[in-house]
Amino acid sequence: MDRVMERVMFEVDINSDEAYSKVMAELALVEPYCRWTKGRWPEINYNWNELENITKHINILSNYLIRVYQKARMGAA
Repeated sequence: MDRVMERVMFEVDINSDEAYSKVMAELALVEPYCRWTKGRWPEINYNWNELENITKHINILSNYLIRVYQKARMGAA
């Protein structure tokens, strides 16, 4: 998630009064594609409870979330 947050925070002026709402709006772009507590992660083909805290899964999930975020940003622009 930190790799995604790096990209999100690049879009946010942390000194702005709107920083919190901007972060939440950016994260909302990926929310429809997340499966943290149920379902199957689209595209990466894992059930929500199959991902583990291992390098392989971290990289797969990070890359997926970054792709989704970038596509969503392009669509939102």
